[in-house]
Amino acid sequence: MNFRLLKIQASVVAATLSIAILLFAAQKHTIGTGPQFRAVVDLTASTTRNTILVAPAKIGGVWTVDTLPASRLVAPLAVIEAQHKSFPDSESLVTMNDVADYERDHGAVPQGAIVLLTSKKQQTPQFSNDALHFLVEARNIVAIGNAGTSVAPSTQNAYLATKGIYELENVANLSLVPQSGVIAIAAPEKINGAGEGPVRLMALVR
Repeated sequence: MNFRLLKIQASVVAATLSIAILLFAAQKHTIGTGPQFRAVVDLTASTTRNTILVAPAKIGGVWTVDTLPASRLVAPLAVIEAQHKSFPDSESLVTMNDVADYERDHGAVPQGAIVLLTSKKQQTPQFSNDALHFLVEARNIVAIGNAGTSVAPSTQNAYLATKGIYELENVANLSLVPQSGVIAIAAPEKINGAGEGPVRLMALVR
């Protein structure tokens, strides 16, 4: 009887090991055919100005730094440049024309993206109201940011809070990142109940 039991146990162990090997082989195959990244760019400021994540709760929303859903912290990245336009200081404002130029060259801003603004001049551009509303409503973006401390007019705070959009301030190394084809990872320090806090921001370049 004991011998028979041992044979059954041995058969169960052998079957389990076979399944484990098959699963491991399938996992390796899946990993091997997945997206590959050729570079990782650190977008975190290394000066006395920390890169900051401003949660919706800071401007009247619900989510604090520690309650932001993890799914909103890993997202496609779109870097939109404020082009020279026909009005003074035009490279300090990202308008619908800039968004249209971006989408003509790179395709539509991905759904659920993090959008960072840049300029060839030493400026930190903001969104115009219409560009901001278009990206939030039509592209369902989750975050906005730039190299400064103001990404949108303060009159838009209530709108951003309602939509659950968080902001990224003092972003570094934007000139090193392609404007599309990138995945961003925002990893804030998980401070209980905080409206803002330091964040490590990385860009995975395909």
